[in-house]
This record gives sequence, structure tokens and C-alpha cells, in this order.
Amino acid sequence: MTWEENGAFTWSEAQLKELPQYMTTTVALITSGASNDYNVMAAEWTYMVARRPPYVMVCIQDGNVSGDLIAQQLEFGATFLTDKQSVLADVAGHFSKSDMTKLSASIFETIPSQKIVPPVIRGGLATFECRVERIIRLPGYRLFLSRVLAARTDPAAQAHPLVKHGGMYRMGEPINDSPLALAADFVETDQGDYMLRIAGRIPHRSIGATSGVNIWVEDQCGRSEGPYWAQVDDRGYFYEMFEATPVSKVRARAEIDGHTAWATLS
Repeated sequence: MTWEENGAFTWSEAQLKELPQYMTTTVALITSGASNDYNVMAAEWTYMVARRPPYVMVCIQDGNVSGDLIAQQLEFGATFLTDKQSVLADVAGHFSKSDMTKLSASIFETIPSQKIVPPVIRGGLATFECRVERIIRLPGYRLFLSRVLAARTDPAAQAHPLVKHGGMYRMGEPINDSPLALAADFVETDQGDYMLRIAGRIPHRSIGATSGVNIWVEDQCGRSEGPYWAQVDDRGYFYEMFEATPVSKVRARAEIDGHTAWATLS
């Protein structure tokens, strides 16, 4: 199904609800409030958006009590959940603060924060204490861009995040069958010469078993020039530049362990 926006808010409500189901995110519990009047909500639109220094962003729908509390206090806690904490996301996401005092439920085990007033939820992958630096208005939502003041992590839990993709899921198997990939082009130097620039990644299964990959360039008749040897790093990536003549060269070829990849030269 293809949707096109022909004007503001022309999509149906059903289409707008369906779109996020194609996205995959982790799930965070957001704590907010003050003076023992705290709230917790589930927010799948919570991301770390910078590292030095670390920043976290959370996007909250207008009318949400937590959004109002965060706007007032300019701080919140964010605990990213493990796959054993899905019930916390269910309860925190389904009920509003006006329905019940959600943190009264025994499933929510809190611990005091170090840098902010509201407590944070215990037992997640990582917990961030955040100070809001900017509130960005979106249609129907507020985006809270926040600096991380303190963080706790649990390395043992990193392989087991709670994943949201329509429903809630556990993390699947690691991908270890990626193919050989190659990109290539010619670049002109300041002296007017040309260099063949190549970059890519070897198959996952070949990482650690080889130190490099062979590269050839071919003309329109299929005649090859090479091989050029590209060094591979410990993660399987390669990037090299070689002296080469671009005349009549139309594509580059990489080969390793029975795998072949091509790149068009321009």
C-alpha cells in the first residue's frame, strides 16, 4: 500500500495508526512529577540522540499527564525495559494517571534518583536521569530534548531488550549471513591524476579468516586490471585508494571465499 500526502492531514485515522506498526523500537518507562506525586508512562518513541555529551529525546502526545509534568518540572527518568518487563509497559501504557496511581502497583520497583526528583524504575537495560533543555512542538505532540545527568546500565541485560514492532517481542538471532558489499569510484587528485577509491565489507562469516580482499576493474569488453589488495579491519570493513586510469573502465569486482560483488564506475 502506498500513501501520499496531498495536503495537511489528508490520511485517514486508520492509516495514521497503522504507520508506526512498520517501525521497530525499544520501550522505555518515563517517570516524572514531584513531591511524592509521581507518574509513570510507557514511551516507545524514546531515543538516545547524542553521545558527547549524551542526550535523550522522548516524544509525548498532547494531553498526556506525563508530558505536562515534564513540561513543568523540566526533568524525567527513562528506563529502557528488558524482555521480562513487558507487563510494566502494558500497565504503564494502558492506564492514565487519572485512572490510577500506577506506581502503587508492586510490579513497579523504584529506586531514588541521583540528579532529579522523580525516582526511576529498577531492572531495565539502562536508566537515564534527564534534564530538559528544549521542548519542540509537533502536530499533536511535544518532543523533549534532554541532557543525561546520570545513567545506570546492566551489561548482562543488553542482549535482551523489549522490542516493539506492532506488538512486543524479544530480540531475534544475530545476523551472520551478510553478503560481500563493494562501492567504487574514481577521484581526481590536485595534480590531475586519478585514484581508484574502493570501500565495502566482507561477508560476516569471513571476518577473522582473511586479512584482505582482491579487487579488479573491468572495461566494456570484460578485460580485467588487477588484482588490487584491500586490507580488511577487525570488523570486516575495507577502504583503500589505488593509482589507476579511468579510461574505458566501467565496473569494479571484488572476490572472497566464493563471494563476488560488483560496483559501477562513473
